[in-house]
Amino acid sequence: MFSLEEIPDSITPSNPPIDEVIEAEEELRRHEDFLLLHENISKLPIKYQDVITLRFFENKQIKEIGEILGKWEGTIKSLLH
Repeated sequence: MFSLEEIPDSITPSNPPIDEVIEAEEELRRHEDFLLLHENISKLPIKYQDVITLRFFENKQIKEIGEILGKWEGTIKSLLH
């Protein structure tokens, strides 16, 4: 058995600076939000999933989405609404 006194300082846990803790917590929250969003989008019919993914995750313009999916721009706008 080892005691804490026998462990070199170079491998003992240290307290990270508070800004690193806050940044890590924010990253975890964003990841959890993304997973929840992804889960909910996957429950939608595929026609909505496609349009939402192209618009908000791939940053495509309405016209581009229409060309990709072979739909009118008005249809794309309607699906997004």
